[in-house]
Amino acid sequence: MARQPDHSLLVDCLLNKQAWPEPLQLITEAVQRWHSPDEFMAQR
Repeated sequence: MARQPDHSLLVDCLLNKQAWPEPLQLITEAVQRWHSPDEFMAQR
């Protein structure tokens, strides 16, 4: 997940190297709550 310089969101989720769309809404909501648009956060 990433917030681009234009404030758009880049969110993806993989499970066993396959797209896993079910949690995308939850991830997107979490990213939208980030306080600073220039903040970087990643998790593997």
